[in-house]
Amino acid sequence: MVRSMLSYSDLPSSFWGYALEIANYILNLVPSKSVPSTPIELWTRSKPSLQHIRGWSCPTHVLKGKADKLESRTEVCIFIGYPKVTKGSLFYYPKEKKEEVNDISAPQCVEDNVEASVPENDVIIQQQNQHPPVVTSHSGRILRKPLRFALLGESYDRNPEKPNT
Repeated sequence: MVRSMLSYSDLPSSFWGYALEIANYILNLVPSKSVPSTPIELWTRSKPSLQHIRGWSCPTHVLKGKADKLESRTEVCIFIGYPKVTKGSLFYYPKEKKEEVNDISAPQCVEDNVEASVPENDVIIQQQNQHPPVVTSHSGRILRKPLRFALLGESYDRNPEKPNT
């Protein structure tokens, strides 16, 4: 799991420790084949929350401390893990090549678009055939065209086998 996380990311192999910690953290939050519940659920007797989970090495925008009116208020960094002692997230700033912990209780972290974290190879998106929605009135009644409008387009659709000459 660590090897695939490192190969998917653009981070150097010196970040293998962070990848190992996240892999261990994720494995403790999911059930295994032998035991139907998660290890954290067995330890604390309550189901763990998965709302705070982020993709490892995903680009993230973190708010700067102070910014001028026309400057960007966020800085692009890379999510590398969770701190051991406090709540929050660990981020790597590639421009400064430093790691920093940010408090998650303040609304500082906004994930970047999914397009930025998709690998470079092509992704094929399959669209499902969707039927047009049924138009209803405020009362919930289905609106239908009157019968007098039903036969207007049929004269153009017919192909006569023998033309009249």
